[in-house]
Amino acid sequence: MKTLQVTILVVSLAGAMGAKAQVPVFVNPPETTWSPPWEGGAPYQRDIYLNMSVNPEGSPSPTGIPGAQYAGYLDPVLMSSDYVSFSGAVQYFSAAQSPDGVAGIGIVNNGTGVVNGTAEFVLGNTEEGAEKYMWVENTAKGSSTGLATLSASAPEGYAIANPITIIGTTPQANGTYVNDWGFIITPNPPWEDAEINFSIPAGQWAVVNTLQIATECVPEPATFSLLALGGLALLLRRRS
Repeated sequence: MKTLQVTILVVSLAGAMGAKAQVPVFVNPPETTWSPPWEGGAPYQRDIYLNMSVNPEGSPSPTGIPGAQYAGYLDPVLMSSDYVSFSGAVQYFSAAQSPDGVAGIGIVNNGTGVVNGTAEFVLGNTEEGAEKYMWVENTAKGSSTGLATLSASAPEGYAIANPITIIGTTPQANGTYVNDWGFIITPNPPWEDAEINFSIPAGQWAVVNTLQIATECVPEPATFSLLALGGLALLLRRRS
């Protein structure tokens, strides 16, 4: 499996981030922050937002990832292949359980040694197209910086651009940080994932509170265009 990794910046935060009823606009949209290579604007081919109001871990389901909000025009067709898995010491924290009162996923280490774990977010896809662009944005916080890293993965035989495009971190007024990354996978894979890897020393913690992922295949193949029409029809039907 091809994997690239970057550091997630986490900081202490006393306030809370409320759940949102609709998929929010990216703080740093890929079409303005990472263009080129990113080409299109919203609606994206895939656009998945998690505010961690419920535990996202689970097997693939017709309704997609538990608690996820979908806005991509291909999401109605592909969401049934999505899933989230935890390994190691990663766990879900409700707002009441989280060290700062905000729901999220991560590790609180009350032991004496380093504790590790990974949260994997797998997204379904089609296999047509020359390249896949994946834009990942999250909010994260912790007892100190550098306690979590982000990586992108794809099946063997698919290349992830190296070096990875690191957009950087954006401090917010409430003290949290928004982190953004762009990944290029060649050719377009049947699936891709974003992995959050935690390594927490004794007495420390780190929690990711929101995660948003957008993808686009360039150039967009004819199959994607047909799926887009079907996806839009499903969205219109659900809203009517």
